[in-house]
Amino acid sequence: MLKTQDVRIGDPFIYADHQTKTYYMYAVLHCGVGVYASRDLTCWKQRPPVLELPESNDIHKVCAPEMHEYKGKYLDWADRLADYYFADEDFTVTRLRAHGCEIIGGLGLLHAVETTHRPERAKQYEARLRKVYDTILAQGCNDDGMMYDRLGKREGRLSDGWGYNYAGYLCFDMATGTDTYRPHIAATLKNTMKPQYENYPWEGESIDGYADSIEGALYLLNRVPVSEGFAWVDRETRNNLVDHPSRLENGELFRTATASSLPSVHKRLTAACSSSTYPATAYTWASKRTGPA
Repeated sequence: MLKTQDVRIGDPFIYADHQTKTYYMYAVLHCGVGVYASRDLTCWKQRPPVLELPESNDIHKVCAPEMHEYKGKYLDWADRLADYYFADEDFTVTRLRAHGCEIIGGLGLLHAVETTHRPERAKQYEARLRKVYDTILAQGCNDDGMMYDRLGKREGRLSDGWGYNYAGYLCFDMATGTDTYRPHIAATLKNTMKPQYENYPWEGESIDGYADSIEGALYLLNRVPVSEGFAWVDRETRNNLVDHPSRLENGELFRTATASSLPSVHKRLTAACSSSTYPATAYTWASKRTGPA
């Protein structure tokens, strides 16, 4: 049994199971996706991993895992969502930033999963997904590969979710065994060192815009290592997060809480998860960074 402060993981996700009155905490471990169980959010017991990966770079394909229950049919319901979107032959994504763009990466991830589990369905999705991705490149990006906030608006603010979106493109390449989009992504990462992307105000002075753009770039650099991209991440992290006089202190960083931050939200989570007015669901939180994630 481990105390919370002894569980050394980053970016965990907690699922509260009302039926068993147990909290399950998921995170990336060296072996794949691991899980710890607790009755009180204070003492944890490690359970067998839910996803095991060989000792290779495959572990880097997993980031910030979340577990949700819906009648035990995760993949079936994901397919239903994809079928809904792809039923329209002219479907494309018009919003290229948060709270609208998540479907870009989501469909890419689903296509990759289906390549292994339901290859015939993955083949059905492939051409439609490529049409969506090609449309975004043609109508939603500037000449450097950076995405705008909305499709068709080739002026104005750039999307801080560009890296998250391109992660779906990399999933497409990995699933199809091609380099359809990798060269474009490499060129985009190289272009980040152009003067216009130094201290770019993705969301004005909000720390969230800087954090999202940096994190998205890191997703890509793990699979497409480009020296200019690493230099851009280092500079932007230093200028707009670490050395900035107020952003890191005053900003709320989402999905960067570590296990060491759990005591501060213990009471709030316990109250929420034990209330009869809350259905069995998954909980995550936002808090200031308290250690390396």
